[in-house]
Amino acid sequence: MRGKFVALVASLVAVAVALVAVVWVVNRDDADAGRGSQDPPPSTTTDISTDPTEPAHDPSLDNPAWDPAVSEPVEDTYYPNIGDPSVDALHYDLDLTWQPEQRQLTGIATISLRATSTRDVFQLDFSDALQVDAATLDGEKVETSHVGKDLVVKSPVEADNRYQLVVEYSGEPTPYSAPTTRSDFDGVGFTITDTGSTWTVQEPYGAFTWYPVNDQPSDKAFYDFTLRVPEPFVGVANGELTSRTVEDDLTVTTFHLASPASSYLTTVAFDDFVMAEATSRSGVPLTWWTPRGDARAEAAMSKLPEALTWVESKLGAYPFDRLGAVVVPNQTAMETQTMMTIGNTPYALSTDTLVHEIVHQWYGNVVSPPTGATCG
Repeated sequence: MRGKFVALVASLVAVAVALVAVVWVVNRDDADAGRGSQDPPPSTTTDISTDPTEPAHDPSLDNPAWDPAVSEPVEDTYYPNIGDPSVDALHYDLDLTWQPEQRQLTGIATISLRATSTRDVFQLDFSDALQVDAATLDGEKVETSHVGKDLVVKSPVEADNRYQLVVEYSGEPTPYSAPTTRSDFDGVGFTITDTGSTWTVQEPYGAFTWYPVNDQPSDKAFYDFTLRVPEPFVGVANGELTSRTVEDDLTVTTFHLASPASSYLTTVAFDDFVMAEATSRSGVPLTWWTPRGDARAEAAMSKLPEALTWVESKLGAYPFDRLGAVVVPNQTAMETQTMMTIGNTPYALSTDTLVHEIVHQWYGNVVSPPTGATCG
């Protein structure tokens, strides 16, 4: 089996090495091609003064575990209407309930953030297809405005202080047209199928279609997910599956992402998935989720251990604590941090594509752009 696999992918050696060398050039070309195809979502940035009344600060929010996510976000040079450099997101705790029949998403996003400057207000990216039901900042009700994709939080913040924003929201998510000329996808963000299953692909942005977020790649943060959906559906997200239970006919899964990630590298999917597990030759825990009864997807994902071993032989030790994949009804594939999203087509399910997306765990996830073009 090993010899057959090596023979199958030996031709990929040059491709992988070339990818490492030119990945930034390729993505710059892709971004240049896409920039002319569509303007980014409209922005309604509020006029922000720099001399507000100093707000109270809760020292308990200075969680040292999130210090690795401290960064200095910058304006996205390709999509300047996306993201707010005054916000440094540190941790997103996303509690999401998906109702397939009603096509309704209910969410509670608890966002720990650091203000990078002193301002009267700050803002996040958040689709206006979803409604803000309530919001608090450090436990106190806070006023917000939500016009277009801008969620403006009307509270002063002081530079270098940390805050906890909680946003309760609901609605039917909709994808956003992708700023690209690629033919294998035309929408980014939360996508719903006719059966009520969902998936997300969101490069260079699109996370804002399902949670409030500073949605540009220079602002990495930690993530925890709690996903609820009527059984037999199950929710899948990035990181380690830390629990799986059934409560009131809802499958409840929790995931923990142990390394800071850019928002476009997060993902969520709901479907009647079957999970398989393995361990790579180097000891990396592996999981893959395939739609129940999809033998072709199961066979393709069973190549994951050998594919990772081969890539490690070229690039060195895998850079994260685990690797997974989820197969969704999409035409393309994309790496997301520790959990690749693989479309259910012969192209996307090929070993070539699997190797390509594994390489992006190094180049695109660990080594990521400070702003602008992303790696897909």
